Order: sequence, then C-alpha cells, then structure tokens
Amino acid sequence: MGHDQPGRLTARITVCGEGLIDLVPRGDDLLSALPGGGPFNVAVALGRLGAEVGLLSRLSTDPLGERLLRRLRAAGVRTDAIQRGPEPTTLALTSLDAAGAADYTFYAGGTADRLVVDPGAPAATVRALSFGTLSLVFEPGATVYEAVLRRAHATGRLVLLDPNVRPGAIADPARYRERFADRLPAVDVLKVSTDDLAWLGGDPADWLAAGVGAVLLTQG
Repeated sequence: MGHDQPGRLTARITVCGEGLIDLVPRGDDLLSALPGGGPFNVAVALGRLGAEVGLLSRLSTDPLGERLLRRLRAAGVRTDAIQRGPEPTTLALTSLDAAGAADYTFYAGGTADRLVVDPGAPAATVRALSFGTLSLVFEPGATVYEAVLRRAHATGRLVLLDPNVRPGAIADPARYRERFADRLPAVDVLKVSTDDLAWLGGDPADWLAAGVGAVLLTQG
C-alpha cells in the first residue's frame, strides 16, 4: 500500500489525528452516517471559530473520505497536511444506553487514517499542536503521532492532549496506560473527562508533577 507524499505542517494550530464516519442510530433500523472523530471535530470547531487551523491526518479516497474532506474545507480548515490513500474510511458504530451515554464499536482494520506518514519538522508558523483519541491507539499511526508530539514539545510548541479514551478500541489497557504516562512530560495542556479519569486510574496531581502544565477536567 502506497502513501501520498506528506505535506508539511504549516497552520498556526495543527490538530493531529483521525477523521472517521460515525454511524448513529436514528430510530428502528436506521443509521445516520456523520463525519466525526475526536481530532476531526476539534479541527472543524476551531475552523468555524475563525482560527487558523489545519489537520494532520490520512483520509481515504473513497466517497466517505471525500465527504470528510469537504466538511473540513467548508469549516475553513487547512488541508495541505492531509494525506490520502485508497484504504477504506474508519467507521464507528454508536450505541446509546438508557441514560443517553454513547458506546462505540470500531471498524478500523486496514483503514486509511492509521497509515499516516510522519510529515517531518513543522514550519515556523506552527505554534500549537493537539492530539488525541484513536490516533494514539491504532498502529502504526500511533507511533507516528507520538513522534510528532515529542518533536513538537522539543521545539517549543504548545502541546495539547485529549486522550478521549475509547476502552472498546484498546486491546492492551496496561500498555495504553504506560504509554499515556510516558507522554506526560511532553504535554503542556491535558484535557480529560471524568470517565477518562476513572478509566486511566491516575491522579491529576501526579500528572502535574510529571511535567504537565495544566490539567482540564470535564464532566462526562
């Protein structure tokens, strides 16, 4: 499987991670296919707010990948660092419990977003990079994104991390927690939900002591 030549990171805020399609229940036997993915949604939100933002990801050339690309451009997100490939788009099948909380089943074997290529050193215009969700779980992309994260920290960029833990996608929880802890000295702003906190089993005070600049805790 080949890769497109990776574009250099240039946007002032660069979000790093997957774009996928959420399959969301809409009544009996109906599903809505909606563009999503934690990093994708962050980039779209920042673009709609008028920020100079780009996304580092790898999107499929299939119709769903084209839909994701159109959504990014419509939101004003720069796509010069987007890589393309013929592999399928990742799908996330959403189910809701009685309280309305979501659970996910991921169809991600051999999909495009996990095959991202390291883009190399960012341009001087890049001031902050954001990471999180499935892109730090599925290999080989997880190792690539981790290298980008560490390089960003080493070159003085602001590094933001939102693990946005999806337990159903994590085959080895102990290894995930180990890698999470190992990244902390390179993180300036860490955002976790109360669910993330409970699953990770950590203590924000310990994370701050490990070198994190600030921890943001959200409800739910």
